[in-house]
Amino acid sequence: MQCVTSKILSVCDLGEEYYRIILERPENMVFSPGQFVSVMDQNSPDLLRRPFSVASQTQREILLLIKEVGKMTKRLRKSSPGDCLSVMGPLGKGFDTSEQKKALLIGGGVGIAPLLGLSQELDAQGRDYLCLLGFRDECEPAKLFKKTNLRIHRETKEPGFVTDLLKEVLQEGVEVFACGPLPMLKAVRSMCMEAGVPSQLSLEEKMACGIGACIGCAVPVKNNSGTVYKKVCSDGPVFRGEELAWE
Repeated sequence: MQCVTSKILSVCDLGEEYYRIILERPENMVFSPGQFVSVMDQNSPDLLRRPFSVASQTQREILLLIKEVGKMTKRLRKSSPGDCLSVMGPLGKGFDTSEQKKALLIGGGVGIAPLLGLSQELDAQGRDYLCLLGFRDECEPAKLFKKTNLRIHRETKEPGFVTDLLKEVLQEGVEVFACGPLPMLKAVRSMCMEAGVPSQLSLEEKMACGIGACIGCAVPVKNNSGTVYKKVCSDGPVFRGEELAWE
């Protein structure tokens, strides 16, 4: 983990709610799909950083896909090329891509961010996969993905939820990777366990420190002695579906 100053290269709107920021990738800061950074803008009045999934990376750049939901994300949206951010990372545990099963990627809203880098990693491995993405309104962020192997569900035009797409394609011999709102993740976990399909879920939680010190993002996890609590920021954000102690 490093804490460095990184220059903003570009800011681009992706519809009404979403935008992307491209940063200079600090030297020796390499991310696995599903890991994140903790960010603070210059002269910020906030006491705490904000966590953002690294959506993708090149040798010299990292891409953050952000939804405007509060004061800091509003300020970041108004940033200009050349502005600098304090960036701490890489943080957290990402997706395990060691299996060679067909992968089903399912994301809702800004939860699609870590799935972009994951899809690029699967492309590099030559693995077969399908992306299922859901949005309430517009789907501009989905344009970052390849059109092949991609299905989009818009809740304003189609009844139901993105998990309805998963029902259509879920079968034995696949592995599911998901990120999105908690109700969606719980539904994905339930469907996968019922079908006997392994799943990896990237959890979205509010984080104060991002490094496991404050224990503010703990979630219940099963182990041999019962239920324990693990921290989303350092033990996750990716957890196996079957290990989460959700009802």
